[in-house]
Amino acid sequence: TNQAVMTARQLLSILRLSQALCRLRLSEEVSQEDVDEAIRLTHASKASLLEDTTNNNRGSSMNTGSGGYMEDTTSNIYAIMRDHAIQVRNGNITYMQVEAMVVKK
Repeated sequence: TNQAVMTARQLLSILRLSQALCRLRLSEEVSQEDVDEAIRLTHASKASLLEDTTNNNRGSSMNTGSGGYMEDTTSNIYAIMRDHAIQVRNGNITYMQVEAMVVKK
């Protein structure tokens, strides 16, 4: 099984993130989706720290290939959208544009 050791501090941060996401939805109950998103955000945060460390040591650009640090799909799609927005210097992007870019990659 793929299990990771978590500290009490990490569990508390996931709890707090879940509660914050719940409040953003104007809900009084934390849903499983809130917890899942909090865990994803925690993993993405860790991955970005590893990515920054690796890039500083190697002087290379973002590594998103197999064995890379941004392994979850949501983060990969977000990175594609962010890179596109930087290239075109426009924050607007349609779903069809995102779909075309993701399928191409």
